[in-house]
Amino acid sequence: EGGFSCLPDLGWMVELEPLQGAAETVSLDGDLLIRQLGEAIQQLSTASSLGVLADGTVKAVRELTGYDRVMVYRFDPDGHGKVIAEARHPRLEALLGHHYPATDIPQRARELYLRNRVRVLVDVNYTPSPLVPRRPPGHDAELDMSLSYLRSMSPLHLQYLKNMGVTATLVVSLVREGRLWGLIACHHYAPRNLRYAVRTAAELVAEVVVTRIAAIENYAQAQVAIRVRQLE
Repeated sequence: EGGFSCLPDLGWMVELEPLQGAAETVSLDGDLLIRQLGEAIQQLSTASSLGVLADGTVKAVRELTGYDRVMVYRFDPDGHGKVIAEARHPRLEALLGHHYPATDIPQRARELYLRNRVRVLVDVNYTPSPLVPRRPPGHDAELDMSLSYLRSMSPLHLQYLKNMGVTATLVVSLVREGRLWGLIACHHYAPRNLRYAVRTAAELVAEVVVTRIAAIENYAQAQVAIRVRQLE
């Protein structure tokens, strides 16, 4: 499998990944993937509240990907996060309702989540491969790999995951009107990879979720406006 990224003034960067690596790879049959995706979209598109939508999201993504834990984080206006929904293996301690300070996700990382909507970490104990050369020929700046699927992760983030005992992750951004509304965050406690089709399905689920979030929040705001006019 491979992917292409267009780099301004540099042309194209090609990424190649093995169909089957050392880690367990999630790959769904085409018909099964389409069926599961269709059922998830149908359910999420009719969610009547944010709570129902978030609960449906974690269940649908866990069914698609098989991660041990799937959560929906929601960010408040100050950037602090809260776990508003969770689907997990019964052996795991619940994190539902936990709050996390804005400093847990630095501003640079938030910018990357806006640009690169799906990020997969196969094994937290991987050995990063050096980029050769670090600077494209004829350019002074290092290669911008923000949109690269195979780009290495921050050592600080890797240590953060190790401290929690997490081995593999999937993070899908929930972006509404250019703002990071929240994240679908998945944790696994053994190495785990996703085939391209499954990653794309997870991204599509996130797009449906964001569309429904906008509809629910806009409706709530309209109802508040109507009530205010009634009181006036």
